Amino acid sequence: MNDCVFCKIERGEIPSKKYYEDELMFIIADIEPKAEKHYLMIPKKHYKLLSDMTEEDADGALDEFARRTRKFGA
Repeated sequence: MNDCVFCKIERGEIPSKKYYEDELMFIIADIEPKAEKHYLMIPKKHYKLLSDMTEEDADGALDEFARRTRKFGA
């Protein structure tokens, strides 16, 4: 999916402030934030729907989301 905007951000083709990145996902600042602390957590694996995620992928993402939320003070 070379034309995916999030893939382009991941590759650095579109500039963005990355707050976190690992082999499964990355977290960036929203370009049009609706709150003081507005971040996007983006999986590197493509899913059409969240329900398409495996339980293992979802658990890993939620665990990291909880850790990062505490770090960012959100």
